[in-house]
Amino acid sequence: MQHDLSKPVVGVTMGLTMEDHDPQIYPDYRFEFLKQQYYEALEECGLVIIPMPNTPHIEHTDYYIELIDGLMLVGGEDLTPGLYGQGKSEKTGATHTRRDYFEREMIFKAVSRKMPILGICRGHQAINVVFGGSLYQDLDDREERTIDHRQTQERDFSNTHEIEIIPDSRLSALLGKKSTTVNSAHHQILRRIPEGLRVAAVAPDGVVEALEGADDNYILTVQWHPEVVPDSEVSAKIFEDFSGVSRAYKRRK
Repeated sequence: MQHDLSKPVVGVTMGLTMEDHDPQIYPDYRFEFLKQQYYEALEECGLVIIPMPNTPHIEHTDYYIELIDGLMLVGGEDLTPGLYGQGKSEKTGATHTRRDYFEREMIFKAVSRKMPILGICRGHQAINVVFGGSLYQDLDDREERTIDHRQTQERDFSNTHEIEIIPDSRLSALLGKKSTTVNSAHHQILRRIPEGLRVAAVAPDGVVEALEGADDNYILTVQWHPEVVPDSEVSAKIFEDFSGVSRAYKRRK
């Protein structure tokens, strides 16, 4: 039986949040996980998924990058503040350096190949930091606080707010909207935006909600969680666009 091998393959990062298992209490049960909604949203667009474990063997990224046609970085725990030149605040939660460095290397390699990159929540923040930007370690560290961006309760995405989409951005052309409503479930936000990235959407209080590549590299990052509402018009267009550029990358490769 012949198989269709024409579908693009996307590498998706995995979370290291311990959820129900603390490795210090349960040393024989150390977990990584991938939320089903992430890969299901991509599969609906005709993509094949490779979950990538956060291995300390950074040299394995050379193999992963040759296997994939797109890179998606997902949500999860806070980034290590040392990556953007800060000491760890008491407001910063659990961090996992091995995930930080694995993802950083994958981003470097994807950018060097002009491979499409999609970042969601933590992925939005990670790409900003890897390019040389910084974060507020907590929403309360920023003077302007007109919106509460946090989850109303753990693993809940019912908190929503409007965002303004920047004219002439790729996101504006993609969505055909000046504004839309998104969910909100984060306590850290972007601070300094580095060269190589540009703002694509902001919340009413000025919090950066989306970034994109400043040149011809396809980079799109969003602070919200489109995978939670994959059938919404905005989410569907984001995942379909990422699928299309991953397909085009596969053809070029």
